[in-house]
Amino acid sequence: MPDFEYDETTGLVMRFERMLAEDRQEYFDIDELEIIIDYYYASEELKKALKVADYGSEIFPASEVFPIRKAQIYIDLGRIDESRRVLKKAAQIDPDNPDVLYLHAEIHSKTGNHQLAIQYLKRLTQLYPEDTEALTFLASEYVVVSNFQQAISIYRQLIEEFPEDHFILHNLVNCYDEIGNHEEAIKLINNVIDKVPYNEVAWHNLGNMYAKSGNYEKAIWAYEYSILIDENYIAPYYDLGYTYETVGNYEKAIEIYNQALEIDIFTAHSYLCLGRCYEALNSNKKALFYYKKALEEDENNPAIHAALIKFHAQKDHNRKALLTHIERLLELEPDAESKLLAAKILFAHRLDVEAMKITIELMAQRKYDKELLLYYTRVLIGTNRFKIAIKILRYLTDVHPDDIHIRIILTAVYMLNDNNASAKIHFRKVRKLSSYTLDDLVVLFDQFLNTDDLSEWMFDVNMGL
Repeated sequence: MPDFEYDETTGLVMRFERMLAEDRQEYFDIDELEIIIDYYYASEELKKALKVADYGSEIFPASEVFPIRKAQIYIDLGRIDESRRVLKKAAQIDPDNPDVLYLHAEIHSKTGNHQLAIQYLKRLTQLYPEDTEALTFLASEYVVVSNFQQAISIYRQLIEEFPEDHFILHNLVNCYDEIGNHEEAIKLINNVIDKVPYNEVAWHNLGNMYAKSGNYEKAIWAYEYSILIDENYIAPYYDLGYTYETVGNYEKAIEIYNQALEIDIFTAHSYLCLGRCYEALNSNKKALFYYKKALEEDENNPAIHAALIKFHAQKDHNRKALLTHIERLLELEPDAESKLLAAKILFAHRLDVEAMKITIELMAQRKYDKELLLYYTRVLIGTNRFKIAIKILRYLTDVHPDDIHIRIILTAVYMLNDNNASAKIHFRKVRKLSSYTLDDLVVLFDQFLNTDDLSEWMFDVNMGL
């Protein structure tokens, strides 16, 4: 900012603060008061900015400027009801003012009324079609309500005008990804690259779309080109490394992640990726070394704890470490995905009490999967709670009517309960799905009760079909 503008702003702020200190009124025009509001806004002194806006409303009651500024400040302060109240005053003065329409949309978006937000934004973009901020906001609201086609239409319009805008491109590509149209996304990104050949973000997104469509060779080519354009752009390193992991080239992935370590200040993710690669190569000491390095860098990262849970569960069976990391994961990220991971591993390690507690929570939230419920069923069978086990297994047959694993277990449980009629019904289904005999079922059920890894048991059952 030029010196004279800075001096003018400082002078205005000092005048206003002196007026308040002396408890008197002094004249400021609308432009001057807006300058003072902007100063406080930039300084993140929102309550002071609000005082200026209040003063402006007193001396210019017919102006919509200050109710609009107050509405924005109230939104930023989280005082939505007060924002609505003053915005109503502004709308009475100038209902089609672009700021009035935009703030109405912002309030409705923040309170979850996205369809109403869309209505205000559509009105705004009809009146002011060149307002790119409003168009971007409208597209984002369409994304929230999963109307990806409308969002794509707007983002395509914007990317034509602003082919170098990384934010617009990223959101547009995400929309295509949501509807699974990776081919169209690839065409679009190539059009952007034709206009801006050295756009490293476009090349990175191109790599992502090739990877999503299973064309890993072209994905690697696009990621490498992105890195060639800007060797300090970190995102394609991680995606390139992960692509090499996906195709089983762990040595090359390790090379890429080590390159990322040289330029990225956030090294925890690189260490996590290196640990994952060394674990895949069965270099368990190196894997654990890098996982611990990752944890030293970011002890509050749930992904690192999840990796250590899987490692201790599968590699060294360190029960104390396993429980420590499960406890920490559930503290950091107590969502369904974390609970599913924790419950399955606790069941696999025969820590049934802890596992059942989490499973019951997940069942109450209707967040579970077949494998987890089979673990739970196994505990119920082992403690002679057959009725509950049968109820869960019957529910699973409704969801997975042609699932061989569920039918094998249900047949066996009915046999244990001397319910031969029901056992025969489910055994007939087993025979339709496989060539397993009744003797085979006895062996498979015994394996089910005694295996630590149900996913492995299910794999073995499938191999024998």
